[in-house]
Amino acid sequence: MSDLVFCLTYGDHSEKNSFIKELEKEYTIYMGKEFWERFTGDANFYKDLIGSASKVAKEINMKDVVDDVILELSKTIKKRFKEIKG
Repeated sequence: MSDLVFCLTYGDHSEKNSFIKELEKEYTIYMGKEFWERFTGDANFYKDLIGSASKVAKEINMKDVVDDVILELSKTIKKRFKEIKG
């Protein structure tokens, strides 16, 4: 094992993909709660962080932004379809 570690700010060891499993052969892996606890020394930090992020996400109304993106994508698709169709 190396002195280097690989950290993911989210997730759980049960969610490791093939990339992480390959890294794990040479490096120590810290993920999600384990990472944040080691980083901050606070066993509840990850839970509090997720709770705060969830609260902020509920307070933000992204409907107008999403509607604008959908409208622009729609225009782009129509334009490209006309170009393909001739």
